Amino acid sequence: MQRLQRIAGTDSEACVCGEAASQQIGGRMSRHEASIIRKIATRAVAMSAKAGHKWELSDAVMDLTCAHNDCGLRLDELLAADDFNFAHDVFGINRHLDHETLELKDHFRPRFAARVVA
Repeated sequence: MQRLQRIAGTDSEACVCGEAASQQIGGRMSRHEASIIRKIATRAVAMSAKAGHKWELSDAVMDLTCAHNDCGLRLDELLAADDFNFAHDVFGINRHLDHETLELKDHFRPRFAARVVA
């Protein structure tokens, strides 16, 4: 519960899951972005299950949402990515997301993070 409250930015916010949580987190995402994140999460959960690992859809949605809020994912490109690059990003996000600070750690930067203009 504390994790969702921290993401939402206030202790009075209700705890919600899935697409509703994606739309509520920080109020920074459009319905389109929330929909794409859910599609990405669904693909990631299926890929994880195929490899013999269990990853809950709600956890995948939350991890991806936090990563998107942290570094701005190019969601449409990530969804369309080949399995190798897709797996690198979604499982890298899962592994490197600090669930206390809600930021990516260990200098992990997804391949489909927003491009940085130097």
